[in-house]
Amino acid sequence: MSPPQQQQRRSPSCRLARRAAALCAAAAVLLLAVGATASAAEQNKKPAASPPRPLEAAAPTTAAATAEQSEKKKKPLPTPPIPTPSAGAYVICTDQTYALCAAASAFVYQAVAYAKCVVMTGDSISAPALRYTDNGQINTICDANALGVENGYMMSTFSLPEEVIQGGSLAIYTCPGGSQGGYAQCDGGTCFKSTQGQVFYGIGQLADNEIICSCPIVMATTASAPFGWQFIGPASCDQSAFSVCDQDPRLGDTIPVGAPPGAGRVLTQALYGQQWPLNECFPTSV
Repeated sequence: MSPPQQQQRRSPSCRLARRAAALCAAAAVLLLAVGATASAAEQNKKPAASPPRPLEAAAPTTAAATAEQSEKKKKPLPTPPIPTPSAGAYVICTDQTYALCAAASAFVYQAVAYAKCVVMTGDSISAPALRYTDNGQINTICDANALGVENGYMMSTFSLPEEVIQGGSLAIYTCPGGSQGGYAQCDGGTCFKSTQGQVFYGIGQLADNEIICSCPIVMATTASAPFGWQFIGPASCDQSAFSVCDQDPRLGDTIPVGAPPGAGRVLTQALYGQQWPLNECFPTSV
């Protein structure tokens, strides 16, 4: 019974007490107060909506849910988006022959990495722009690469390896944040045409479309690679490949060509103006 109905049943008693109008008014006020109290009590009987529980606190109801939560915990945190560099932060070399080392491995000798790269023709990109001064003129890596056409060398620049596009034979591997391994940084490396089709120490026989490029070795640290670093490996997501994430390169070692996480996507966007879905691999335990 609602508070207005209660007031209608009790109001005749107030009319009979005409001489006590003030008392009746006070009683009416009291009835209103009682009605409000009853309404509040009725509302309190309804169960309050409980706040949503955090996902971490939700108890799994089945073995499948437990396995799914465990798998989620194994995946590394997503890397933060890397902004597209300004036009002055990279240079695009148009319709040149260049060395593509993005998917290469390298042999370490005397603290230098020698990578077996692939000779390509077309447009490529390099970041930073690697400008240098020659006879008072400021040149870029594209100028250096053009000069090498008749002088026995070429430069290493970047384009997206088709094999890492979804469905291809290769994948991008992301090392865990804080990995402290060494990798070859080959964007801007100098490559020697005399090595094409030849045998090179520590690497072996090269095909006619393969070339050796000299690349500096970058040592990832917790500070310089808080989100890890990336390299290219087989699309099967071979977990043993992640052993290089903390490898300390020594004389005679083989190391991958690597890059900061997301760098390839940034350069891909700048070069082609679009992205493709890629094969990606992450360590199952971090």
